[in-house]
Parts: sequence; C-alpha cells; structure tokens
Amino acid sequence: MNLTLNQLTDIIAGRLRFGRGVAAQAGDEVVGRVAGDSRVVAPGDLFWPLERDPHIAARYTDEAFENGAWGVVTDNAAVSPPDHGFVIHVDDAKWALWQVARDARLPFRGMMIQVSGIVGKSVTARMIDGALSARLHGTASSSDLPKPAAVALALLDVDASAEYAVVETPFNSAAEVAANSHLCCPDIIAITSLERSLPSGFDSEAELVDSIRTLITRLPSNGLAILNGDDPICRRLGRLRKAGVVWVGRGSDCNVAARDVQTHDGRVSFNLDGQDFELPIWGRHFVTSALAAIVVARRCGLQDAEIAAALRGFRPLPQRCEVCYVGDICVVNDTSGARPVDTLAALDVLWECTARRRVVVVGELSVTRSAEAAFIGEAIAYRVAADRLITFGNMAESVARGARGAGLPAGRVEVCEDLETARKRIADVVEPGDAVLVKGNRASHPIVDQIIAGQRELQTNGRDRRP
Repeated sequence: MNLTLNQLTDIIAGRLRFGRGVAAQAGDEVVGRVAGDSRVVAPGDLFWPLERDPHIAARYTDEAFENGAWGVVTDNAAVSPPDHGFVIHVDDAKWALWQVARDARLPFRGMMIQVSGIVGKSVTARMIDGALSARLHGTASSSDLPKPAAVALALLDVDASAEYAVVETPFNSAAEVAANSHLCCPDIIAITSLERSLPSGFDSEAELVDSIRTLITRLPSNGLAILNGDDPICRRLGRLRKAGVVWVGRGSDCNVAARDVQTHDGRVSFNLDGQDFELPIWGRHFVTSALAAIVVARRCGLQDAEIAAALRGFRPLPQRCEVCYVGDICVVNDTSGARPVDTLAALDVLWECTARRRVVVVGELSVTRSAEAAFIGEAIAYRVAADRLITFGNMAESVARGARGAGLPAGRVEVCEDLETARKRIADVVEPGDAVLVKGNRASHPIVDQIIAGQRELQTNGRDRRP
C-alpha cells in the first residue's frame, strides 16, 4: 500500500489523531505494512483490528502498540493514540478496510489469480506461485493472515508493478464468496476441493454449487476457471457453456489429466502430455494442486520443462500432511485444521508411510456437528484400520463413537479428558516402528512437539523410557 496517512484517512473517511510527540507533518508520511494480528505486529506497522468486542479489541490494540505499531485504525472511540503514534477513528473498521483494499486493487494490471475452495487452497496457491516465480515477478498471500480480513489484507500487500498476484479466498458462505470475488476481480480462478459435509454458511449443496457457477460467470471474457475434476461437488456443475473452463484431475474425463501417478517415500510423480513431473511432498491428493499450477503457468507462457523444474523445488507447507522421521517413529503432522475432507487426505498419507503400527491422535476439530466428527472416526476405521485411536477435545466422544461404529475394536479407542491426559497416554502408547498421525487444529500441535522431543531423548539416552 503506497499511501500517506492523509490519503488513507480520506479514502476511509476517518478522523486522524496524533499523539503529543508526533509532528503534524507526519500526515504526509507513507503508511507502512498493515497487520491484522497484534501478535505479529512489527515496529512501524499499522494495526487494523476487526474484533467486534470492544474490550477484546482494546486489549489487542494495547498489545499492538507494545509491539511497536505506529498507529491503529479502529471503530472503538475509546482508543487514544500513544505519545509517538496515531489513531484513525472510523465508523466501521471492516468497511474501511474493504474500501482501502478496493483502492489498492484498482491500479494492479498484472494477472490476478484467485484460489478458492474449502480444502487445499494454501498448497495450491503456493504451487502456482512457485511455478510462476520461475520466470515472472509476483506475490502470493499468506495463509496466516487473520481470517476475517485475509483477502483485504492480501490485496494491500500486492505490488502494483507485479506481473501476477495469487490470493486465497475462503468458501464459508454464498455472500462471502460473492464479496471476495467482487473485491479481487480475478482473471483466473482455481477451485480446490470442497466438503462432503456442508459448510455452516450454506443452506444447501445446491447453493454452494450455484456460488461456484456465479464465480465463473463473473470472470472476464478472456478469463480462466480451473476446476477440480476429482471433486464430486464441483462435478455437480455439469457442462459449462462459458469458454475458458478447464477440469483438472486424475480422471479420464478431465481436460488436463495426470497419468501414471506414483507415490514413494515422500515424493509424488506423474506424467502430463509426455512431460514427467515430480513433487517433494506426501499425498497423491496434491496432484490436482500441481495440475492447477501447470494450467496457470502455461496460460502465462511458461514451458512444461521449466514448470516441472519449479515444482521439483516446491517446499511443503508446515502442519499440512507434514511428515517427519525421528528415530524409528514417523510423525504425520496435520494440525492446521480438521475437516472431514482434509482428514481423508491425511489418513491417505498415513497409509503411505511404512510402519509396524498406525496410531491416530485426534484433537480439537474445526467442525461443529457431531455427524462430521463421527465421519472422521469412521474414516479412521475403514481408511487405515488404525491400531490405536486416541482422541480428546471438543468432539472426542463423537469421533470415538464413529470409529467404534465402523468396526474399530473398542479396546483400540481411547477418549482422553484433555490435552494433558492425551499427552501422557501417547507417551505410553507410541513405540518404535510406529507411524503417528496427529490431526486437529493448531491447539493440538504440542502433541507433535512432545512425540519428537521424546524420540530425540531416547536417541540421546540410548534406551527406552518405558519400564
């Protein structure tokens, strides 16, 4: 964002107040980086909180100033500027952020690539960015941006002179999908995997499908829509008359179909139109992400050989089917979230790991319906026939019930009261030669740290800690 404080204030119809130690001429200074999370604020940043609770927002604002924020945009009238900072008061912080994001989008003349869906957005966006960056100058939005403001904050980071920009957008409701499309105005849109269970913001699966159709119809005449041909909900779109629609996947009915897909020891390989591609990543489900990246890169003029070279250098994202070997233990860390579809993908990765036993740990989940949690338990039973399931958190009983109902013996299923109890049980259960999948949201990540630390301790001491 290349705006002065005064220009920003005018765009969002704000009221600028300086602290006592700030000169009035500071209004002509250029605003630095915009942060929506007080925990990652760096000195000189502008903090833009969207928390609706005024007490929580005030606490976040205090934390941001403690971390060195120069100023804040807020709709909390009680916030005052520090001595060496500023506050821009607005009537609605979310609306104001939307306005400045729209203003930031207008001068961008590069290729705007929107990656949307429910599962696989971050990996797909990173693969597209990795392929394009082999020749072009561009940017990709961070998956760590605070969710209510992620799309707007991403647009503020777009360099107007860049040749491309990749922006992830969520898929939580029809209104949100339409709003983000209006904000991004994409040239290319890639739709990743969708849910078997309906997101809470949609009234029906038909509404979800209609949202995808609307995204496609809003593309410019020379736009491109890349759809996951392996996803059953995407397939409900049927035949689309609009030009510039490409289906990618492993099925023979896809326009761009991977052939000879192989997985071995943390690498996925496939052939497309005579060119061999290899990804340094676990999980054949990532093939559709790679195909989307190839289609985008081809559209931007790259040749298959240079795309293949770029994808060989791809670095997997942390906590997304991340596989780590420590001693004789294989740990699959998938603690970036937990929905039914991405749980299936993580279980497939666990199955690919060579192991004496397969242990699954399920923590806090990103689902609210007991049926969704039970489906995860069922998948653990029939997908990998887990030798042991340890579950805790908000949906532990539902996960356990689903696993037992699908045939996993009751003696293999344990429900723990809380994280600490689960950690103690895991320390007793996990043995050399095991492969352990830790599935849950980020609150479950300490389990991964514990397993890794425990195995390193065993390597150091050269003995087993169990009696």
